[in-house]
Amino acid sequence: MEAEKIEAIKSYLSNNGVKYYDIQAELIDHFATAVENVQRINPKIGFQESLLVSHREFGGKEGFRKYVLEAEFNVTKKTWLLVGKTLLQFLKWPYLMVVGLLTLFWTIIIDQWQAKAEWFFVGIVFSFLIVMLINNIKLQKIDMFLPRKTNKALGWVLYFVAFIPGFIARTPFESITPIYTTAYFTFLSLVCISFYQVPKLAIKETRKIYPQIA
Repeated sequence: MEAEKIEAIKSYLSNNGVKYYDIQAELIDHFATAVENVQRINPKIGFQESLLVSHREFGGKEGFRKYVLEAEFNVTKKTWLLVGKTLLQFLKWPYLMVVGLLTLFWTIIIDQWQAKAEWFFVGIVFSFLIVMLINNIKLQKIDMFLPRKTNKALGWVLYFVAFIPGFIARTPFESITPIYTTAYFTFLSLVCISFYQVPKLAIKETRKIYPQIA
């Protein structure tokens, strides 16, 4: 299909409430195929009219909404792949050096001030809140579903896997083995760094997955 018709479909989707470019990209093929089928059956029908006919054939407003939800679900599946990719980058060079430096840093800190580990935990929580605010600002003007969803997903990972165990732990940090405490704070630091990088990585990955919106 010609580029101008693809742009017309994008505009149509946007006017019908599909504002995220990657969700549009998921739907474009459906609409392009439907429009071509309509025009093949009735060659005299114009493009705009065939677009409206295709919309009606999808089931009108309710049917269209189901397609949008399906597209959002498809993008959401890619979200968790991107979350894993973001975290796994620290197993590769040069990020392994960051892991090593963080481990060394927390080994020294915990060895000297394990009794004050609760304050370090509060500091990381505060850092997470700052990063969350920065990410929300970065993504505010980005009309992409995947980066926004990935940002939220990694935030929940940080919340359930990292912060909740720290909040509900009955045992003070000073009574836990230094090795465990060091590993815990290293992990928290890595996830916070990953969280900060989400907007940049997610936008780049979204453009790679959906070259139509690049």
